[in-house]
Amino acid sequence: MKNKLLISIMMVWLTLTAAYAKSYDIDLRAPRKVGKQQLKSGHYSFSVKGDTAVFRDEQNKSYSVSVKVENGTQKFKETMVDTTGDQIRYIQLGGSTTTVAFIE
Repeated sequence: MKNKLLISIMMVWLTLTAAYAKSYDIDLRAPRKVGKQQLKSGHYSFSVKGDTAVFRDEQNKSYSVSVKVENGTQKFKETMVDTTGDQIRYIQLGGSTTTVAFIE
């Protein structure tokens, strides 16, 4: 009985953890492409769930993009966006060792 209760509690906790992924804020000073999506300049929040990143603009419009999540060994002090031309290549997530690379 205790084992079933413990397993049920763990399943609820894992479900809630996955459902409420941490979000990050970025400001784009110019229009940028992320994956195959075109983002206008402005403020966005984004979160990563599995192999998908979801960007939300200030009007709450969402843009989904395929990603590859990589974990390093050193924590990043702040969230950094790396671009080539107008294409966002990856984002390093501040306070973590995670890099989110965008798949075109």
